[in-house]
Order: sequence, then structure tokens, then C-alpha cells
Amino acid sequence: MVAHHSKWLLFKVYWGLRSFYGHHLLDKILKLCKPYYFLKYQFETRIKPLLSRLEETEKEGASLAPSQNIPKS
Repeated sequence: MVAHHSKWLLFKVYWGLRSFYGHHLLDKILKLCKPYYFLKYQFETRIKPLLSRLEETEKEGASLAPSQNIPKS
């Protein structure tokens, strides 16, 4: 029931905006979506692997840290 009403609301909003802006509304919506998907793709392909590698090196560094605390004589 909720899905039906949400679809109906989105349909009414889309048609209302379409009647106000004309038939180019979908093009305007897609132009707004492009930066989001571009940034999401960049995050998934570039930043996320770097963050996972950084976490792995921090874990390895934490496991090596106690063995490096050898007192100097």
C-alpha cells in the first residue's frame, strides 16, 4: 500500500514538474544525477581501495609494534 502511494506521488510530482518545465525535465534530472554517479564511481574505484589498504597497513603495524619495543642496552 505504501509503495503504491509513493509511486503515485512520484508520478504526480513528475507530471506536475513536466507540465511546468516542459518535456525536457528528464534531461534536467539526468544532468543533476551525473555528478553524483561520477563521484560515487570515483570513490568506489579510487578512494575505497586506498582506505582498505591503509586499514590493512595499520593492522599490520599494530601487530608489529610490540615486537619493535626492544630495549636498547
